[in-house]
Amino acid sequence: MKNKIVAFAFFGVIFLLLSLETMAAPQSLSISPPVIAISAIPPADVSAQFWINNLEKEPVEIQIILRPFTATDKKNGEVESVESNQLSIEKTELLNKIRIYDGEKALEGNIILAPKQKKKLNLRVNIPENYTSLDLYFSIIFLSLPKNDSKFSHSQISQGIASNVLLSIVRNNKIQAEISRFDSKTFFNDSPIEFDLEITNKGSSFISPQGNITIKNIFGKTVGRIKLDSVNILSNSSRLMSNYNEQENKIFNSSSRSNETKIYLPKRFILGYYTAELNISLSDNSPTISKSLSFIAFPVKYAIIVLIGLFATLTLAKKVARKLKNR
Repeated sequence: MKNKIVAFAFFGVIFLLLSLETMAAPQSLSISPPVIAISAIPPADVSAQFWINNLEKEPVEIQIILRPFTATDKKNGEVESVESNQLSIEKTELLNKIRIYDGEKALEGNIILAPKQKKKLNLRVNIPENYTSLDLYFSIIFLSLPKNDSKFSHSQISQGIASNVLLSIVRNNKIQAEISRFDSKTFFNDSPIEFDLEITNKGSSFISPQGNITIKNIFGKTVGRIKLDSVNILSNSSRLMSNYNEQENKIFNSSSRSNETKIYLPKRFILGYYTAELNISLSDNSPTISKSLSFIAFPVKYAIIVLIGLFATLTLAKKVARKLKNR
């Protein structure tokens, strides 16, 4: 049976573990990739590599915990942990099948990393033929354990880091998602121009939309193009799309997390009637969906400056004309 496995890292997923104080100070460890996305057709033997790195000059003992999570209702990519007893029987069984391997050896206890050591580990799971389509989202949490030394404070012994895993068992490739909202104001008197785009995933598998927004003037000429961030939208959840990564580099001098649910056209002088054309594909194999809207841009402050300049020029011209006439 064909098995499709994709593992990649992306910006924009924010991981919240409300019950774990230990996630607050991850300075001593790093992990790559921060997100592992796997899509498999049963039966399948799934594996995905990741790396854990000890950044300290001393050895560290690490405890590994698997904790399921789900999307919050904030629509910005945030997730929250859930208790294992809140999962369905199928998801609980699948979670119990997950194993972490160091080489060919399955880890059954803690691991010890030498100073500055970077270790490659493997996530493995065997998915039986009888599994139906479902998604399981969980975090591989690495917690550094306290040392038997009184000089270590609580903040030092509570460091940790996590990699989020999106495991999707796919029986069919049917995408059940839609553009819930694509709108903006009809009139802008200043830049940047902003848009709201919400995608709702009603299916049982996560999706990874790809798309852009093209800005055209009244003559049909392209004056700007916005590339949407590459994100994952979990099953039965909605997400407000953004171009946050582009904003960080091109739009704002300092980025803000509040911008993660908005799409912005980089600051530029625009004046007149414009059309914004959205072209987005909800998955790798789905057709492109197109929508459009119109808006008017009239930068009032620049218009005022122009009017003041024009008034000053006319006033000066009149004074000069009077002086010439009186000669």
